[in-house]
Amino acid sequence: MSFISIVVLTYNHERCIKKCLDSLLQSITENVELIVTDDASKDRTTEIVTTWFSEHGNKFRRVELLLSDSNMGTVKNLIKGVNVASSPFIKDIAGDDWFLPKAIDNINEFCASSAVFDAAFSPCAIAYEETDAGVRLNGKYENAASDYNFWSKNKYEQLRALCRKNCLKSPGAFYTRKFWDCLDLDNYGVVLVEDWTMWLLGAIHNQKYVEMKTPVVAYRQSLSSVSKNFASSNYSQYLEDCARIIKNISLNVRELPIEDKLYLIFTYCYIKIFLLLPVGMKVMLAKLRSNKNKEKNMVC
Repeated sequence: MSFISIVVLTYNHERCIKKCLDSLLQSITENVELIVTDDASKDRTTEIVTTWFSEHGNKFRRVELLLSDSNMGTVKNLIKGVNVASSPFIKDIAGDDWFLPKAIDNINEFCASSAVFDAAFSPCAIAYEETDAGVRLNGKYENAASDYNFWSKNKYEQLRALCRKNCLKSPGAFYTRKFWDCLDLDNYGVVLVEDWTMWLLGAIHNQKYVEMKTPVVAYRQSLSSVSKNFASSNYSQYLEDCARIIKNISLNVRELPIEDKLYLIFTYCYIKIFLLLPVGMKVMLAKLRSNKNKEKNMVC
């Protein structure tokens, strides 16, 4: 059995998947299981992965490329990949992000030497897309949690914080097989918002969250990402997912105090009203909210 499974999620990533895969070679990979799960890409992504596997697959304990006949969305693509992983620890990564040098070595060392945990979160190096289709790191990092007191909270307080917003950053997260098995993610009907759903469900199941202070991933920030492309149908689906999560939590988590449930109900109503607005007004309101929080989670 491999010590850690790396699950790479791809969809039309022909420009960047090789960079993601190449970044793995900066760590010791002989005990790493590498799974690339593709969501019916229409470009050369799978061809590039197949070629890369033929050149570098022998450096890993096991490699596998999973294909789809049709586009299923981020959540089902993730489920497909993680369900075939065989290692006790799992790290998923988007095909347009990449690992920092020695990232897998650092994760393995953390898993082997740290106290028991179910999911760990590390800061992310921020990479900005440029007009020439390149990317650059600017020396800034996004904290593992936007709530700076999150790691000092007990499990119940962490659940309350997560009910207010997705305050954990998923690009630098990794987790145990035990954590994944308790989620039953496929039953919640979400299409795009896998991370908030995972962290909420884990908190409800009393899972232990810890911080790893060493950054392991470079996270590509793009104006075309789902959460920033305010006029797209994917953004509407993103909000529908958030509303579905909020409704489920507010109805089924009895331990939450009334003020938290009222906050969730207000947020649910806000999202539903927002989805009814004309596209131009959606873009304006979403940009105002985005600009307000733009530098909130950045550290040098």
